[in-house]
Amino acid sequence: MNETVILNRIHHFFCKLLPQTKLTKKFSADGIHQLIKEGVEVSRLGEMDLVKEMKDLDPEISVENALEEALNSLLENLRFGKSQSIYLKEAVRMYVTKQNINKYVDLIDTRIAAREDYLYACSLVQDSRQKEEVKAFLLLNQLILVHSINPGKLDVHIKYLCQRKKSKENGSEPDLERRKLISILSLDSANQHVHIILQIIDSVSIDFEILRKLNSWSLLKSLKQWPVFRLKVFNVLNRQLAEADSLKDIEQLAAFILNTLHASPNKNNNLQNNGRAYELKEVLSELFRSLDGNINVSRFYKSELMNYLHVGLFSSNRAIG
Repeated sequence: MNETVILNRIHHFFCKLLPQTKLTKKFSADGIHQLIKEGVEVSRLGEMDLVKEMKDLDPEISVENALEEALNSLLENLRFGKSQSIYLKEAVRMYVTKQNINKYVDLIDTRIAAREDYLYACSLVQDSRQKEEVKAFLLLNQLILVHSINPGKLDVHIKYLCQRKKSKENGSEPDLERRKLISILSLDSANQHVHIILQIIDSVSIDFEILRKLNSWSLLKSLKQWPVFRLKVFNVLNRQLAEADSLKDIEQLAAFILNTLHASPNKNNNLQNNGRAYELKEVLSELFRSLDGNINVSRFYKSELMNYLHVGLFSSNRAIG
C-alpha cells in the first residue's frame, strides 16, 4: 500500500466507520465481523513509520488502539445488546491473536454486564419523575456524540427530532421528542454543553400546550438557568394572554404560572429553604414586567391575571411563613 492508500484507510476508519458505529441502530453479524477485522488490520498499521508521522497531523488518533476503539464504539452504543455480543466474541476469536483473545472477551463481558446493570437501574425509575431526567440525559449524550462527530449536523439532527412524528397507535405522544429536548435544559450537566443548549433553545418551537405537559420543577429550573429560554417562554405566555377570550382562559394561564413558580423537588421542600428565593424573585419580576407590558391584551384581562397571580403568590408566602 502506498502512502495515500494508508492514510485514506486510517481516516475512513476513525472519521467515518467509528462514528457511524456509535450512532447506528442495527447490527448485523457481518457488520460486526468486518469492523473488528478492520480494527485489527488498522492497529497493525500503527507500527509503520509513515503512520507515526501522521500522529503529528492528528494527535487525537491513536492508530495502534484501533481495535480498542472499534470495541468501544460498539459497547458504548446502548442499542448494542447482549445478543449482538455473541457475534462480537466470534469476531475477536477469529481475528485477534491468541494471547489477547481472553483480554478482549473479558472486556466485552464486563461492559455488557455494566450495560445490563444500567438498564436495570433505568427500569427502577419508570414510574417516577427521574424517568424524564434519564431520558433527557440519554438524549443529551446522543447530541454530544453528534456534535463531536460533526458539529455542523447538530442543528439538522435537533430539527429532525422535533419534526419526527410518533404514532398514537403505538402509545407514543407526538410531541415527546420536543419535550425531551426541552427537559435537557434542566439537567445539572447541561451547563457543560452551552453550545448544545443554545442550539436546542433556538431550534425547538414551543407553545402553551407543550409547556403544560412539562414537569413544573424542571421547567422552573430551566427558566432560572437560561435567560434566552426564559424570554422564549415569556413570549409564549404573552401570546396566550393576548389570545384569551374569556376569564376561564385567564384562570388557566394564572394556574399554570403559579404551579410553575410554586414547584419544588418534593412536597416538603420549597425554594426558600433551598436558598433559591433570590433566583425565583428575579424570574418572577421579569415575568410580571413582561405580562404587564403586553400591549396586545385588554386592561381588564391583564388586571384579572395580575390579581390572580398576586393572590396566589401572597397565599403561598403566608403558608410558608
